[in-house]
Amino acid sequence: MFYIASDIQVTVLDSHSAFQECIFLLLKGRGTSLSQNQLLLGNIYRSPNSTQDNDNELYKMLFYIQQHYNVPKLIVGDFSFSNIRLYNTYDFGVIAICSNLTDNELRFVNALRGNFLFQRASQPTRQ
Repeated sequence: MFYIASDIQVTVLDSHSAFQECIFLLLKGRGTSLSQNQLLLGNIYRSPNSTQDNDNELYKMLFYIQQHYNVPKLIVGDFSFSNIRLYNTYDFGVIAICSNLTDNELRFVNALRGNFLFQRASQPTRQ
């Protein structure tokens, strides 16, 4: 659920993907230019039982969002890749340790890196 101030324009975006467990919003605040005061806000849930086809759709969707929306992005959610260990770099957020990952986990990490997406949380946010 998102709570958004009434003076912010909100557009629900079509992700052009078969991956359904997500929502993307384009937020437009008060500003003079089209790209000023905009933010793409996304929320994604990937089930731990996600199929490879569904995961592939997730990766395609991330590339689509990056290629078609040239605005700052904040994507939150639960990707359910519990085997990916992270360490804090202090410069670019958190980096994945890629040893002993499955091919699919590596595809996820590569989809993040290929789209210049960086994780900021280094500790679990839920128990």
